Amino acid sequence: MSVTDQDDEASKSSRSEPQQSWEGCRVAVHAADASLEWEDDDVEVKQIGERLEVLYWDEEGPVLFGGRCTDDGLYELVCRSRPRTATLRWAETGRRLEGSWHQGSESGSWQIVLVTSSSA
Repeated sequence: MSVTDQDDEASKSSRSEPQQSWEGCRVAVHAADASLEWEDDDVEVKQIGERLEVLYWDEEGPVLFGGRCTDDGLYELVCRSRPRTATLRWAETGRRLEGSWHQGSESGSWQIVLVTSSSA
């Protein structure tokens, strides 16, 4: 199979997967001591099948995470714009994601409250 054929197959696959997106969500990023490190109310979250993407901006620019859901419901995310990894899991209400983040020797928790949704 050529690279073009592989790209076509990947494109068809992503179009057939259920998609949902949320805009204008609120993220709160906390340090390990629970102090608030960053807060933003213009976060975009996309769920495409088992993949989750999160985009927000902080004082250093865009923060873009992406990753897949594991068998136990935990999203393991890698930040494309920083040397950071994170996890997220759906909270019981289904309107919030909660998890942890790690960057070098720093770590903490983060939560995203979903506010609007649109299915694609």
